[in-house]
Amino acid sequence: SLLMQVSQLVEAYPEISELDLNPVIAYPKGHSAANYAIVDARIIVERQS
Repeated sequence: SLLMQVSQLVEAYPEISELDLNPVIAYPKGHSAANYAIVDARIIVERQS
């Protein structure tokens, strides 16, 4: 699920040149509404000319 969502994000925004998600915490299925948490994210965007 997370990999699909990240793939959709970078496909929708081709100006994203780098994406760093660290750490990603995985929870057991049914633990919460989401099965994972992303604590910190860094997105590098290239300017389109």
